[in-house]
Amino acid sequence: MNELETQVGQLKVEHTTLLKRLTDMNHKYNEASIDNRILKADIETLRAKVKMAEETVKRVTGINPLLLAMSNLTADIPFVNSPIDSFPAPAAAVL
Repeated sequence: MNELETQVGQLKVEHTTLLKRLTDMNHKYNEASIDNRILKADIETLRAKVKMAEETVKRVTGINPLLLAMSNLTADIPFVNSPIDSFPAPAAAVL
């Protein structure tokens, strides 16, 4: 009988510990969920601002800002060899 009472006591402690851990995890999940919603809203705000800035650039310059950005990237990178030139030619098949 004493063994069973000891086991019951241990199970109560384990139950209390697990319940506290579950409560803590639920709290962290709720906080993360709120943070996630805020970040998603921030992303949408930033997308809208980028789109407005692109429209402003397009209206002022008459140039698509994506094309302008791509031309700046290619102007900054010197052309050495194409990727195809860096690979050896395939060997001819022997029949």
